[in-house]
Amino acid sequence: MGLAGALNKAMTALFAVALGVLQPLGPVIGMTIVSLVVGVIMLWIFAMVSNQDAIRGLKDHIRGNLIAVRIYQDNIALLLRLQGKIVGLTLRYMGHSLLPMIVMMGPVLLILFQLNLWFAKAPLEIGQSALLTVSLSAEAAPDVLRAVTFEVPEGVVSETPPVRVAARNEVVWRIRADAPGDYRLVFTTGGESHEKELNVGGDWRSVSSLRTGRGVWEALLYPGESPLKGGVIEAIEIEYADETIPVFGFGINWLVMFFVLSIAFGFALKGPLGVEI
Repeated sequence: MGLAGALNKAMTALFAVALGVLQPLGPVIGMTIVSLVVGVIMLWIFAMVSNQDAIRGLKDHIRGNLIAVRIYQDNIALLLRLQGKIVGLTLRYMGHSLLPMIVMMGPVLLILFQLNLWFAKAPLEIGQSALLTVSLSAEAAPDVLRAVTFEVPEGVVSETPPVRVAARNEVVWRIRADAPGDYRLVFTTGGESHEKELNVGGDWRSVSSLRTGRGVWEALLYPGESPLKGGVIEAIEIEYADETIPVFGFGINWLVMFFVLSIAFGFALKGPLGVEI
């Protein structure tokens, strides 16, 4: 699995517990609380990694030079020197901020992968149709492609026979669910068997649109189900509708809301927490 896979698995379990507790409160409250917690964590990481004394001193010097610019605005030669100092100080300040930003990228990405699982897609509505696609490896023989089948559980309807796209090594169905629930679809071909989760109806919850075995990066991007291992089936995907978070009558993309709230909380709390950013 490797370190990245182990971290992703641990994060998935952690978010399942944390957002499971927040689930009754709905996605707006859930995203707000997550953004608050993440904002505090990012402030803590920034404070631990950065040179706070150096940043504080540089900001004081920049403010002092800005005040001097206002005082000596009629002295062109002095203004040019002051502006040069401000540029130099700003570059040094950015240099002190670079390492904390790099360190924060790893945790932020893992958090984004988990939030994508919980906020990006909506479960199928009862009676809503969706495309179901099974992708095979490029080495799969044509007879293996023709042999792909899946068990249709009670409550789920396959509206079309399998459409086999040989050029893309894919098999596609259009499915519909007539009852709410979390279903397990079982796919078989060439003696191997794999499952895929199908989410229908109910309240806000995690929705796994893709189960994949195409490598570490896709496994990190889609952490809702364990990666497919070996065999000819590379990925199983369900085309869920995009989800938005309802705020004052508008549907807000989860990524926009997360960044706005987490940055706002970070700036609001940097003073009380004594962090220079």
